[in-house]
Amino acid sequence: MLLKRIIYKKTKLVQPTVNLNYVFPLKNKIALSKQSFAQITDINMDILEEHNILTYTIQIYNGERTPINLIDYWVSVRSKSTGATYSSVISTADKTKSKISSKTSQTIRFFSKLDKNVKLSDIKFELVKWDFSSVGYMRKLGELSVTKAFNPAVKTNMYKTVFLSDTPIKLNISDFSSAKMSSEDLFSISLQLQSLGKRTLTSPKLKFYLKSNTGLTYPLSADLSQDVSLLPSQKRVISLGTSVPDVSGITSWMLQINQEDETAKVELGIATFQLPTSTSSLNTIPVNQEKIISVNNKKVGARVKFATALDNDSQGVSVIVSLINRDTSAIPLPKYDFKLVTNGYTFPLSSQDKDSSISLNPMQEKTFSLKTTVPATIGTQDAQLIMLQQQDASAGSDTATNAVGFPVGIFKLGNLVENNPGKSMFMDTASGTYQVTMDSIQRLPWADTDVLAIHFKLKNPNYTRSVPVPKLQGYITIDGITAADTDTKYIQPDSVYLMAPNTEIDGYLVTKIPYYSEYSVLQAGLQEKVGESITEVAQFMQGHHQIEFPAVSLNAEFKSSTKGKQAMFRVRSTKSYSGSGTTIFYAEMELNNLEARNTNLPQIVGFFTTGNGDYYKASVSQQDIPTTARGKSLVSLWLNCQITSIPQSLSC
Repeated sequence: MLLKRIIYKKTKLVQPTVNLNYVFPLKNKIALSKQSFAQITDINMDILEEHNILTYTIQIYNGERTPINLIDYWVSVRSKSTGATYSSVISTADKTKSKISSKTSQTIRFFSKLDKNVKLSDIKFELVKWDFSSVGYMRKLGELSVTKAFNPAVKTNMYKTVFLSDTPIKLNISDFSSAKMSSEDLFSISLQLQSLGKRTLTSPKLKFYLKSNTGLTYPLSADLSQDVSLLPSQKRVISLGTSVPDVSGITSWMLQINQEDETAKVELGIATFQLPTSTSSLNTIPVNQEKIISVNNKKVGARVKFATALDNDSQGVSVIVSLINRDTSAIPLPKYDFKLVTNGYTFPLSSQDKDSSISLNPMQEKTFSLKTTVPATIGTQDAQLIMLQQQDASAGSDTATNAVGFPVGIFKLGNLVENNPGKSMFMDTASGTYQVTMDSIQRLPWADTDVLAIHFKLKNPNYTRSVPVPKLQGYITIDGITAADTDTKYIQPDSVYLMAPNTEIDGYLVTKIPYYSEYSVLQAGLQEKVGESITEVAQFMQGHHQIEFPAVSLNAEFKSSTKGKQAMFRVRSTKSYSGSGTTIFYAEMELNNLEARNTNLPQIVGFFTTGNGDYYKASVSQQDIPTTARGKSLVSLWLNCQITSIPQSLSC
């Protein structure tokens, strides 16, 4: 039999490379000689009230052996339709350029003041050389026309390289978000600059504008704390923002970047970027996704950890915002304001944090617990969080955004009611990440007060690594009023200091309330204290309904899984003894030690109840010595009362 060997060759599919660098579309060149040429490399138009400012850049290459004298050449701007000529002026920064050496090139930026009705597609550039032997003492070398399809706006996801003080700088939009408020729209833009040059760029005079497709122009405020100077290969992110009136008919926006020519008293356009639509992914920063913001030219990660609202007539909204230092040195944080925007309405979010001066060390985190109330008639189905940096009006900016703060981030919260973390969530602490579950809320009698006990289960979700038990504390807020710190405690009954992989422990957050009080909304927050810093790590909200006690039948068993004190409880008998005018109710409970060591089992506090909310404290007799490993102990509970003061049907 003839066996054929078949060889399969695996071919790797190569995805086509997409060039995201903006390439100027007008490629035509005008010859200056056989080896030298000129071409336009950039065009921008700034629309003003009475006229337009055309800014264009010409690159001249000298391929000859001798230098080119720039004074021998000039550029004119003409209207194709009317033939009108507009004078060109060299920018102040380029006026010192007089010669181009052999085998090198130079870029020169010009500007022209055009009539208001002149469009880019209506102009052409004529390059002439002064020649005293020609008519009019000039000789036309050629012309370049702007096509009808030409659009100077760079697409959102692309990079554009511009020259500032002869230093190539790559620009791109790294983030954009917008929010529609009741009577205005709020915009937040992050612009990244990267130096491609070999020299330091020192504080270029840049101006930023938001332009609509209908021709409206609004100034953008830049974060006044940011320095735009760039070292070679350095990157910086400039935060820009503004609020504009809600105007109908606007379908798109652009970012216009100008450089101020102080000597000529004019702003020269250097780049225009198309901004994303509201459906763009750049416009969505969901819960638990981090956004890098710039603070004093350093990186800070901003993230909404969770956001919830109760589904009732007065929706209590709670949002936790985290800021973490992603840089290599300490960062003093500015002051921030937060607003909730939902269905066209704006609500200020208040914070419990009163610390006005906060500095973050590298990788240190600061959380803000924010709260507000939204009427159910408005709803929170499509809510957004606006993060505003407070501006110092004395710092030199007179823009309107200073009145409300500078927008540095807009976060999409979604439907807050559906986000309600009624059961479980992950929490980040200095010790690691844990899964915390609100297991139950119980209201227990205690003398003339009630104890509100919230039972949590903390789990180490890591399957390979142990983590230390986090040091937690907490607070309980009832209908917007926070319980006193002296009455609120976090209790960890488990006698462990380390959590093995995929294990869990119990925790209780307890406080006291008057036994007759009722409430509508309960909010529980877990906090981690590291040194003097307190960080909120988890938060839960619950309506007035508390989880009922589990009912355990006579002789049935109930297990307590508290580590170090694991035990099985069983009520093995109940009796009542009636006498002359009094009745004694009696119950025996058996405790089975499930630990492998002698253990002080939990001390029992008991009540007899009628089941309708009336509680009667029981006397308890329990041994005060450790129970042997796997051994048992007996607990007696009794109630002695007058027959007329208590129902005959009780449960323990």
